[in-house]
Amino acid sequence: MTDARADDLAGDFAGVFADDLELGLRLADAADAITVDRFRASDLRVDRKPDRTPVTDADLAVEDTIRGLLGDA
Repeated sequence: MTDARADDLAGDFAGVFADDLELGLRLADAADAITVDRFRASDLRVDRKPDRTPVTDADLAVEDTIRGLLGDA
């Protein structure tokens, strides 16, 4: 099933980029679903990465989801 947004965004290059754009949109939609749900959550967990920068449970969930979707692609 082709995402109409991918065709619209690809324009003249629809044949070349539509599949990549469709995948990108699927990844963005999946990330959006996770991050919107966790936005301003009272139980949001924030840890530190080895370089001491913050990482939230939402960040890790998005990464896992995107890796899974890319593995299936």
